[in-house]
Amino acid sequence: MKRRSKIYLANEQEPLPIQVKRKIISAGHLAGTTPETLAESSNLSSDLLFETNEYALLCLKLQKLVFERKPDAVLTCSQVSACETVQDCIDLVESTIKS
Repeated sequence: MKRRSKIYLANEQEPLPIQVKRKIISAGHLAGTTPETLAESSNLSSDLLFETNEYALLCLKLQKLVFERKPDAVLTCSQVSACETVQDCIDLVESTIKS
């Protein structure tokens, strides 16, 4: 049985951390990587080789994820760019939705 996160979309079955990891994988064009194998400790810049374009794309993807759950929440690209690890991104999205 899968462990479930506390935050779900009404029609979404995946935990929020898995959804954030999917956005990171997509923005970083990380072929062959799955959310389950992407470590929370992975550094976006040094391990996943994120640069300006990847951070910009990730920002858009995470903004959409946040908007789907809390339309009045604000997630800025400078906040996303400040994330160093996968876990930082997860924490940022979760705290933005909860605030």
